[in-house]
Amino acid sequence: MALLVGCGGGSSTPATVQTTPVATAKAVISGRVLDTQDGTPVAGATISAGTASTTSGADGAYVLNNVEAGSRVVLVAGASNYSETVKVTAAQVGATTTFDIKLLKVAATAAIGQTSGGVVTVPGSVARVSLPANFAVLANGSAPVGNVTVKVTPIAPATDSSLMPGDYTTATAGGSTSIESFGAMAVSLSDASGAKLNLAPAKTATIRIPVSTRSSAATLSPTIPLFYVSEQTGRWVEEGTATLMGTAPNQYYEGVVSHFSVWNADQVYDSVVVSGCVNDEKGLQAAGVTVQSDGISYSGVSSATTDALGQFTLRIKKSGTATVGGFLSNKITNEVAAGPNASDFVLTPCLQLTTLANSIKIKLTWGELPDDLDSYLTLPTGEVVSYHERGSLLAAPFVNLDVDDTSSYGPEIITVRKLLVGTYSYAVRNYSGSHAPGVTGSPAKVELNASGNTSLYAPPVGEATTGQTVWNVFNFVVAPNCSVTVTPVNTWSSSEPKGVASPTAAAYCVAP
Repeated sequence: MALLVGCGGGSSTPATVQTTPVATAKAVISGRVLDTQDGTPVAGATISAGTASTTSGADGAYVLNNVEAGSRVVLVAGASNYSETVKVTAAQVGATTTFDIKLLKVAATAAIGQTSGGVVTVPGSVARVSLPANFAVLANGSAPVGNVTVKVTPIAPATDSSLMPGDYTTATAGGSTSIESFGAMAVSLSDASGAKLNLAPAKTATIRIPVSTRSSAATLSPTIPLFYVSEQTGRWVEEGTATLMGTAPNQYYEGVVSHFSVWNADQVYDSVVVSGCVNDEKGLQAAGVTVQSDGISYSGVSSATTDALGQFTLRIKKSGTATVGGFLSNKITNEVAAGPNASDFVLTPCLQLTTLANSIKIKLTWGELPDDLDSYLTLPTGEVVSYHERGSLLAAPFVNLDVDDTSSYGPEIITVRKLLVGTYSYAVRNYSGSHAPGVTGSPAKVELNASGNTSLYAPPVGEATTGQTVWNVFNFVVAPNCSVTVTPVNTWSSSEPKGVASPTAAAYCVAP
């Protein structure tokens, strides 16, 4: 399974596909590097893990050989005009781990005089960094000559948890604990030759991180700890504090930092334990399944692995809500909404594991506004799965609207467990009907995982403020052998997709 992380992300332990064992105690990681907004491949990206490194091809694909195997392999990825990110994955000896990486384009670039310092702002955002005179040094401690290139990129975990580097954890004396993000920002410095710089000793800079959270505004703390991501461990390290400033919707956390990386306004949250189970296609207990949570009412993720009995426990925010779903090798589960609960609880029924060759997963996310966007999947039979008729994974049509969100950000998730032969159509409706902003300006994004291949879709131009509230995103055709052909549509219309009164009979595909 190819996963987009950068989750969600967010933290994730990716699918592992068995390949011919290698002679050395090394592992292989492969995948694609994609633009986080529109899913286009990022060519020429550098990806490294320890001493292993590689570069993505024209199609964004990469293969990272000779990786030291382990349960926490730290990847560092970056490309020209994109902000560098840090990700955590697992890699097994003699196996290839599939791990897709999303990169965020740099939001603002400025040339700042080394001797004078200055301020870099991000257009349309409250994000900025203020630099003192003689602020930068090279790795050897010498000062750069001339202007310094400063790149600033705010990160909005509320719109997509997988945009965050690391895995939403910070180290503790007993291991690690989960943290909730209220916004982050990447800042990088380089000289005229492209060499990396950082703040000089005894120099500090002031940063403004735009608030981005799925939590209510009432939960914003007047002061909050600052964390930076470690490229060595992939965890967040606490250092300093920031103060809440500005007025909604342009609030930000302002703090002083002594070096540059990705800085995050975070706090440790009280959590509850969610227990559950995963069954395979035959209804048997499924061991070794990675199960992940992604906050709906807060910006944070967590993960766990099912035991020999197919059972798992993971933590979510106390009295919060989150999606919970899983994957194993070439299989995925449905996703469900968990919470809110003030104490530990059990999630029922068991998550249902299904083979990717027979399944589809569609995930819709958006910004704070509009409040409510809705997903519609029209089946080859003419039936429509939406909030009107959510479907079922245990009986025909084996399609389900797993998660229906009505209060900003999403996600809305549709899972197809068994594929019908014929044409499916997917659309998004602006149920709220508001256009300040609309679907395009929100911005909305659709992530499609078809047979293990992930694609991203962004709304096209042409959204109207009256009438045309439906974004027709894509069609996909399922062949009798379960091969899937996806065709982007990307048009606007005014008609809500509706099911037919007498569905057409259709057969399910059979994978070879």
